[in-house]
Amino acid sequence: AKLDNSKLTFAFGGATVDSNNAFNGKNYLMTMLDWQYNKLRLIGEYIDSDADVEDVAYTLQARYSLGDGWGVRAYWLHVEAFSTIGDGTFSQDDFPNPGNTGVSNYDGYRLQVDYKVNTKVGVDLRWYSMQRLVDKADLPATPSDAIFNENKRSRLQLNVNYKF
Repeated sequence: AKLDNSKLTFAFGGATVDSNNAFNGKNYLMTMLDWQYNKLRLIGEYIDSDADVEDVAYTLQARYSLGDGWGVRAYWLHVEAFSTIGDGTFSQDDFPNPGNTGVSNYDGYRLQVDYKVNTKVGVDLRWYSMQRLVDKADLPATPSDAIFNENKRSRLQLNVNYKF
């Protein structure tokens, strides 16, 4: 839908994991709402799995273009242990994780300032902060290495991206 200077996008879908692994969640419902108005963009995402516990994830993000190549972003994430595909294995992977996959079982935020140097080069500075939701020992068993189990973790990250 498009109204004046705004654009609204809604998406809804589902997924089923057909795997021999003993993941807690097998079926997932996902929805996303994306609203853009001039230089402002707001996005909300929601995921619900059929796991017996810790089965919901939601994300809110705001982006604003400051002009002249500059932008700011803020993300807030609540990702319960078994809410995303593969008990977090295929979850958002920007947040620091000791495993080699995505990460789940945390509340966190990401703050970002970005600058588009030219059409091929962009630079951004990101601050990540996250804290554990549930002690892993209190959760059902899973083959996933994506379950975040530290009390807290933060990271400052500088990215330089080049488009080929």
